[in-house]
Amino acid sequence: MPPLRIGYKASAEQFGPRDLVEYTVRAEEVGLDSVWVSDHFAPWRHEGGHAPFSFAWMAAVGERTSRVQIGTSVLTATVMTAAVATAVPAQPMKITGSTTIRAVPRC
Repeated sequence: MPPLRIGYKASAEQFGPRDLVEYTVRAEEVGLDSVWVSDHFAPWRHEGGHAPFSFAWMAAVGERTSRVQIGTSVLTATVMTAAVATAVPAQPMKITGSTTIRAVPRC
């Protein structure tokens, strides 16, 4: 049986991107294995919500962490062209040198 892996869901709708980077660094420090962020085109709330561009955020996290897997839990591929939805996820990997960043498209 594979070992149990536990991750952190970076709630991009609830917290700003800078705070989420710090929370993710802390999640790695306490031993969590992965971090997943949602990619929404706009906040779900009219006030106090956030919707950072997940791939730029993932690159920032990749620069601050060394071990956690980083990926999207939701990807708004319906508002991106097919070329963008497939090419953009590669950019954080190129910036950070990481091979663990994954995107999970959902429509």
